[in-house]
Amino acid sequence: MARRRAHEPDSTPELTEEEIQRRRAYWKSALKVSGWTFAFMLVLLCMAWVSWQADSFLKTDRRFTVALRTIDDTDDAVRVTGNRNASRDRIMAFFERDRGHSLYVLDPEQRRLQLKSLPWVRDAMVRRVWPNRIEVAIFERVPVAFIRVADGATGDFNNPVKFQLMMIDTEGVMLPVQGAVTQNLPLLTGVRDDSDVDSRRQQVDMMRRVLRALHEYKSKILEVDVSRPDDIRVTCAVGGQNFSLILGHEQFLQRLEMFLKQHETMRDQMDPRKEYDLTNEGRILAIEPEPASGAAAN
Repeated sequence: MARRRAHEPDSTPELTEEEIQRRRAYWKSALKVSGWTFAFMLVLLCMAWVSWQADSFLKTDRRFTVALRTIDDTDDAVRVTGNRNASRDRIMAFFERDRGHSLYVLDPEQRRLQLKSLPWVRDAMVRRVWPNRIEVAIFERVPVAFIRVADGATGDFNNPVKFQLMMIDTEGVMLPVQGAVTQNLPLLTGVRDDSDVDSRRQQVDMMRRVLRALHEYKSKILEVDVSRPDDIRVTCAVGGQNFSLILGHEQFLQRLEMFLKQHETMRDQMDPRKEYDLTNEGRILAIEPEPASGAAAN
């Protein structure tokens, strides 16, 4: 290779002072960013390690273990409040799998959804109480009426269907009757247990609309029949007798008061075995009730 002659000029351009400062600033900025990135990654690694250690500690330390159920059932590892009709045993059964395990692994939302599947439970709240207790608050459904649902055959030709008494709440959810019932609730008829819950809710809404209109006489209303929404019927206790009244779909209060006024003047002529149609613009029509299917066959 030929040597460069001494008199030949250097082909590498000399950097100006401004360019040198610019390059120094660039590398200084790059090193600074790299340093912060490294520090950030290091912090993340430390946090991950601490989280793993804490997770392991909470899962394995015996201080966080939910106690097993005692033979005499006196432990307070799982406390339940708010349940009057919902079965306590069925509530507690959902938490048996949590006993002997860390409170940390409990999924409160999963348990809440499981509790909502129980009869009478409208909603629930499940809360961890550190270090090793579970608190459960039950919010029960509030029944607004009794209903009768078919429950097999009786073997009696005149009354072939056996009915079971149940209750229903504002959402159309059917509830089993638990223990002694002290609530003064009307009987809601026309509700089918095989209909969907939305249909039952609409029927309950109709009953509540009727009872709101008749709030002055609510204690007299024993039964509301919503099997035909345009032809509402009620059973009303008047003068020690029960009368079946056809109210239609409007002017419930006016029609009932018309009957009560007429009853005051014609009490001896009112036959409780008949139905009274009050939908004929101020006129009261007494109707012979339809014979039962068994009686008709005879």
